[in-house]
Amino acid sequence: MFDSLLTYLDKLANIDDNAIWFEVIDRETQFEIIRLNTEDQLFDDGIRSDGSFLPDYSERSVREFGKSEGHIKLKDTGEFYQSFRVKVDKWGMFIAADDVKDDTVLTERYGIDILGLTEENTQVLINMIRQKYIKELHERLSY
Repeated sequence: MFDSLLTYLDKLANIDDNAIWFEVIDRETQFEIIRLNTEDQLFDDGIRSDGSFLPDYSERSVREFGKSEGHIKLKDTGEFYQSFRVKVDKWGMFIAADDVKDDTVLTERYGIDILGLTEENTQVLINMIRQKYIKELHERLSY
């Protein structure tokens, strides 16, 4: 029994948090981060990461350009949403995107907070990462 405890403690002492971090922030997690930011926040709710709302389309945009009434979605061609990437390093992660559209820099026009998660979606992400981290830790300690 004492040997198995020592083996377990040795495994625990040699856990590499950075390795687990990179394992947990896998493609699936990155896709979910991007989906939460683009589809959930910007498209569906018209909300920035700081909780403020994007403005509504103007009457002219609705009338002349066929925009739907309601908040600006930032998805005319889809290029902006497709450019979203999650950058991960050992200190954390952030969302980056190509925010230049024609003559407009979207983060200058609509604020840098179009990139990032709301507190609610950050909690969704934390719960997801916590579950994956615990699973990965358990697997590494079980061998």
